[in-house]
Amino acid sequence: MNKPNTLWKVVSILYIVFEVIGGVVILIGLLGAGALFGAAAGSVGVGVGIAAVAAVFSLIGAALGIAAGIVGLKANVKAGKVFAIILIAFAAISFISNLAQGQNIVSSLIGLVLPVLYGVGVHKQVQENGSAE
Repeated sequence: MNKPNTLWKVVSILYIVFEVIGGVVILIGLLGAGALFGAAAGSVGVGVGIAAVAAVFSLIGAALGIAAGIVGLKANVKAGKVFAIILIAFAAISFISNLAQGQNIVSSLIGLVLPVLYGVGVHKQVQENGSAE
């Protein structure tokens, strides 16, 4: 088993920590968001349904981040490359969406930092190993 380089290891740990926190916040917020959507839709049941769909997509993102962190800690280069591409693609979609909604470009760029650093860490690991595994 390879040992991950420092950058990849640190970013992987950050992914695990942030995504676990995010997952907990999503689950807690599901109830409050359901009530808000329900008030707007006129039915709490409909609101909880809308919030549940949003929560599922958010939890999928959190699960991908946790899985990417675990892959990084295990220094699995092949899977790391796949996760790097997926994470950067999702971050780019989020960036474009945030800009379309009129959010500040600086805050939108911050969301790209961790996925790009993950990709750089994977690339450095490939260079250190001398092969793509």
